[in-house]
Amino acid sequence: MGSCIDFTIEDIQSFVTEFTEANVIGSRAFGLVYRGLISSDNKHGIDPQAVAVKKSFGLTKEHHIQFEAEISFGSILNHPNIVNLIGYCDGPENLYLIYEFVPNGSVANHLQELTWDKCLKVIKGVVSAIDYMHGFSDSIVHGDVKPHNMLLTMDFDVKLADFGHAKREGQRVISGAVGSGYIPTRAVRAEKRNDLYGVGTVILQLLWKKNHRLKDSFHQWEHIRNYAVKNQRKGAHLKLRLSGCSAATGKKLNTLALTCVPDSMEEDEHHYPTIAEISAELRHIGVNKIISKLYNSKLKKVFVTLENLFG
Repeated sequence: MGSCIDFTIEDIQSFVTEFTEANVIGSRAFGLVYRGLISSDNKHGIDPQAVAVKKSFGLTKEHHIQFEAEISFGSILNHPNIVNLIGYCDGPENLYLIYEFVPNGSVANHLQELTWDKCLKVIKGVVSAIDYMHGFSDSIVHGDVKPHNMLLTMDFDVKLADFGHAKREGQRVISGAVGSGYIPTRAVRAEKRNDLYGVGTVILQLLWKKNHRLKDSFHQWEHIRNYAVKNQRKGAHLKLRLSGCSAATGKKLNTLALTCVPDSMEEDEHHYPTIAEISAELRHIGVNKIISKLYNSKLKKVFVTLENLFG
């Protein structure tokens, strides 16, 4: 299938010598993820490298559907912010997916500690990946955009992962993604708005440093959207938990995110922006800070030059 390698079970056993708890680096609905290693003497001519091997919990129909989706899309997607699928194996007892190893965990692992610059890097990277996917003539909808599916390199570049719920636009969605809090509650088909809803929810999480569902004062679960709306009305955007993010920028990004996450009663009538429009808006966020740094840097050089000439 595509450019991915069809590995044998012997290959898999050479990548991960022991499928034990000590080698587990993650857990997904599909199965556990193990750290593995492709050695320099492999027969496929692959560069030696660390890999992530996702092993299914079994061979159910649901596992096969997700397995085929991962291969179908992983074999054609090529983007710096999308994790690279190296190959797969349809084993006698389990299904295996072999991905590049992304060493710094997921955004979910770092949610509370990400600085403003890193948050912005994550947001722009994910939006770029989604924009690329939606740009196919037969658009690809990820269908499960959330912090757990956003992996980080050591430089905090983000890579979108887990394409088990991905579909071509218009296809029926897998029921497991509905109700996750990251796609519209009444979604029945793969639509671009499903990914926008996920992107908006993640932006709100990064801004407010909150889980996507939290308890209100009456101890009932509510979506972070409601939390963001209430706090922005009260002017609490001034207290966004991101050092380096100005109140004006925080408010702008919060408002942008809310255009992607309508109230559950308004999902069907809501006018969603396109991911390209979100990308265009993001280009204006953070630019002034960069220009300011460059400007100050140039001024400093001018002052040093003048001091050398006339000092």
